[in-house]
Amino acid sequence: MRLFFKIYSPFVLIYVVQFLLFYYTLRHLDEGIIKGNILYIFLVSVFPFAMFLLVRLGMEGSFFRRLEKEWEKGDEFLGILNRTPLTDAVKKAFSKQHRLLRLASQEELKQKQEHIDFIYHWVHQLKTPLSALKLTVQAEEALDSADDMQEEIDRIEHSLNMVLYLSRIKSFLNDFYVEQVSLNQIATETINEMKRLFIRKEIFPVIEAEGEFTVLTDGKWLKFVLFQLLTNAIRYTSGENKRIKIRIGQRDREVYLSVIDQGVGIAPEDIPRVFDLYFTGKNGRVFGESTGIGLFLVKKICDELTHDVQIQSELNQGTQVTIVFQQ
Repeated sequence: MRLFFKIYSPFVLIYVVQFLLFYYTLRHLDEGIIKGNILYIFLVSVFPFAMFLLVRLGMEGSFFRRLEKEWEKGDEFLGILNRTPLTDAVKKAFSKQHRLLRLASQEELKQKQEHIDFIYHWVHQLKTPLSALKLTVQAEEALDSADDMQEEIDRIEHSLNMVLYLSRIKSFLNDFYVEQVSLNQIATETINEMKRLFIRKEIFPVIEAEGEFTVLTDGKWLKFVLFQLLTNAIRYTSGENKRIKIRIGQRDREVYLSVIDQGVGIAPEDIPRVFDLYFTGKNGRVFGESTGIGLFLVKKICDELTHDVQIQSELNQGTQVTIVFQQ
């Protein structure tokens, strides 16, 4: 009720000033009237004013209480029952504003959906000629440039998938199916699917597992996360006899899966922001392929699956990204 008293406190001040003027005027005109009657005069004067405040409190009390609290819904003010000129005017103004905001929100959502549908359609249109190019390159494997062409095609396909996942992130986050999944199997399958890229980059993948581990997760999206982490590890690793490790184990009651590379590492000041959308950091200025989308999607998916993502890195030594599965 602080809002009520803030609004009506000037009325109290006016009443006090008015009473003092009234008192000193009567005292100046006839001091005998004041003597012995000051309490009676005060009570007679304050009674109608107190009744006025009580009536206004009853009429507008719930209105001010509703204004003071935090609204969970934008239309809660429509439930205000008090009927005074002030509350009616405020309700009409709020109703109009709420209606305009709702219409603007609906229009924005419509435009956003149209944009998403356009991107989705565009990506799928590009995938058709891309598939044709892959078949053409596979048919011409004897060409010296076949490997380079295949690498560029894979890069385009990966970029298109990133755009597709990002544009439809809200819808694909509802596509989770959580079940018991073998981390060892996921790691093996992902490496096999990426073996061409490992061979091309002359990087040797290694799986180090303390045993067989199964966790509650979505196998499809975990494989996507691992694929993204391995792609980043390959991108930022170069040189002879380099290895990328997938380490699977358990500490205390938590099972973890780590991707460890021997790449360029991440600058310490960039680490807090690596999961931000479109953030590429210092490495992004050196490696033109950086988009700042992959790790954002990794973090988003792991958050939805209630997995923790941790990252450790040292410049020119490598990076370790760990997914922790709560048991």
